Amino acid sequence: MEHCQDSTLVGKKVLGYQYDTVQDSISVCPPSCDVEASTKRKILSETSKVADPLSLYLPVTVRGRLLMREIWKQKLNWDGVFPQSVSSVWRTLAKGLSALNTVSFSRRALDEGKDTKTKLFFFCDPSKAAYGFAVYAVQDGNSSLVFAKAKMSPLQGKSLPTLELLAVFLAVKCLPFIKESLKGITIKDVYVITDAQAVLSWILSDFVQTKNVFGQHRLQDIAQMTEKIKCDFNIKVNFKYASTIENPSDYITRGLTIRKFKETLSLWYEGPKQEESSWCHRELSCLSKAQMERISAPVNYAAENEVAISEIKLEKFSSLSKLISVTSLVFKFVNRLRKREMDPELQAKAYLIKTMQKQSLSRELDFLLDPGGKSMPKLVKNLNLFLDPKGIIRSKGRIGNSEYHPYEIQNPILLGKEHYLTKLIIQEYHQRSQHLGLATTLNEIRLGGYWIPQARQAIKNVVGTCMKCKKYNAVSFSVPNSTNLPAPRVNFVRPY
Repeated sequence: MEHCQDSTLVGKKVLGYQYDTVQDSISVCPPSCDVEASTKRKILSETSKVADPLSLYLPVTVRGRLLMREIWKQKLNWDGVFPQSVSSVWRTLAKGLSALNTVSFSRRALDEGKDTKTKLFFFCDPSKAAYGFAVYAVQDGNSSLVFAKAKMSPLQGKSLPTLELLAVFLAVKCLPFIKESLKGITIKDVYVITDAQAVLSWILSDFVQTKNVFGQHRLQDIAQMTEKIKCDFNIKVNFKYASTIENPSDYITRGLTIRKFKETLSLWYEGPKQEESSWCHRELSCLSKAQMERISAPVNYAAENEVAISEIKLEKFSSLSKLISVTSLVFKFVNRLRKREMDPELQAKAYLIKTMQKQSLSRELDFLLDPGGKSMPKLVKNLNLFLDPKGIIRSKGRIGNSEYHPYEIQNPILLGKEHYLTKLIIQEYHQRSQHLGLATTLNEIRLGGYWIPQARQAIKNVVGTCMKCKKYNAVSFSVPNSTNLPAPRVNFVRPY
């Protein structure tokens, strides 16, 4: 740069980028591509020279991958000479790759020390050639690109809606990695935005029949990953709609020349200028009224997900009895202040169960509280769930006519299979069964009035870590080999 004469300040290489310490900006190192490359082996080598870990230049570099895709489709040899059409495309691309260092980006994308919470926006888009996403972080009204990723679409067998679903799947899959990379940054909300109404309809519906099994499996994976993100990071993933014009990830799927990339640099680096609420202003004919409300509804964590007694951390207790004892003391103190006579132990148990169900069974609880206009979750249908007078989710079994079993066994309480409270309950009943193994522990839990989805696997995970079982079941030494039988037992003798 003209204003900087000290060569030590410009051109510092950091993770494949050149760092300008004066402007506080980064740019990709110039790859100096060979314009006259004419074989598949050479072009693959030249397109791999660009080191761009954050994919800041992905709209341009993806053209190299698209070109290699076309070369593979033509089934050309590694060292065979290209036709003129391919060579002309490569010359244009090589000039663009060599000029990437003329475009620089600000190094500082986020302020780590600020108390303001950050929002992440994942813009997803596919095409018949590629699919991917771009992540933008919004902090104090300022938006900047932090990461992007693209993959080549399968050559055949995948429709465009399925590719749209794959783009959303890829974004949700990479979310934990991006969250871990942004250490020191408090993530408030996460939005996954696509311009495919059909995909939004699939994701926001609890029961949807897509045309293929592959799509069904990806929808299940998205649901499982979003639930895990909510449990691990306390972040809810929201799905939104944006038109193609407002979707900057469209540049990833079709590629841009270096000239077009410079013209659209503002949209690519900062994202759309519109406010978040205006991204859903269009008429969405593929979505139902209930799904539209889920898209446009604001996120309010404090109203639904916060528990009444936030000071009690379940993870700090190693046994169920200690947890119930401490919680009952809290309720005993509250009852004295309010001058009411109630059993604090029963209050503690009901509070812990409700807290667990709010955290692990939120979808089922929301449906049971207000089923109007909502799709029935799978567990509600399969286990015949209902709410008892205390607001606890129970499963209505098939032994309701039994006069031998009490109400708690006929209608057991539903537990989240991965919740920490469920682990403590399994440990408690495993000890009551005298460490007799999986089947006995499962029987004790069901007789205790609890039902766990996929219970055997959940119990196996807990029983497998029981130190007392390991101690008594471990074999101290191997059994020695048997010796020969005595001679009178193997030889014939004459009686008397």
